[in-house]
Amino acid sequence: PPLATLGLTMQVNNALLLPPPKGRFRIHTKMDTRMVVLKLVPCFDMSALLRLTLDGADTCRAIVLELYGTGNAPQHHTKFMQALTVAKEKGTVVVVTSQCASGSVIPGTYAVNKELDNIGVVPALDMTTEATCAKLAYLFGKGMTPDQVARALHTSLRGEISPNPLSMSNVGTLQSQPTSRL
Repeated sequence: PPLATLGLTMQVNNALLLPPPKGRFRIHTKMDTRMVVLKLVPCFDMSALLRLTLDGADTCRAIVLELYGTGNAPQHHTKFMQALTVAKEKGTVVVVTSQCASGSVIPGTYAVNKELDNIGVVPALDMTTEATCAKLAYLFGKGMTPDQVARALHTSLRGEISPNPLSMSNVGTLQSQPTSRL
């Protein structure tokens, strides 16, 4: 849900406001921005994605895929699934976001989601693509491993994930797991 809506008046959803920080203001400058965002469209060149994944995590720590709707992707495209498998094997975190202006990536909505989950693709839930990228850069900048980053993505740090964006029972192995001292 939106934090606020603006029309003739401004309506603030007070239930979503976070308490003020307790500590001093800090700026985190150690960010690892080695990532790429790819928007899937009909006729997307899957060979380009495969070439990107073959370089591995030294070149690209994360791939953020903007998929159709609530997380739909080409199911029977072997190069697509091969590219995602190679990315995971080479230590690249693959995260899926939605191209929709609002809503969540909902694991289990489409048949392809089981394949994506088996590969280790991480749903961004209701984070925007921009929030997902900022969070990835921050987590990698803290020296986390790809597996730690994948788990930490489902922990809301600053309200970037709505409370209970979906029933986590559908997330399978990607269930929200608390991480300490992010």
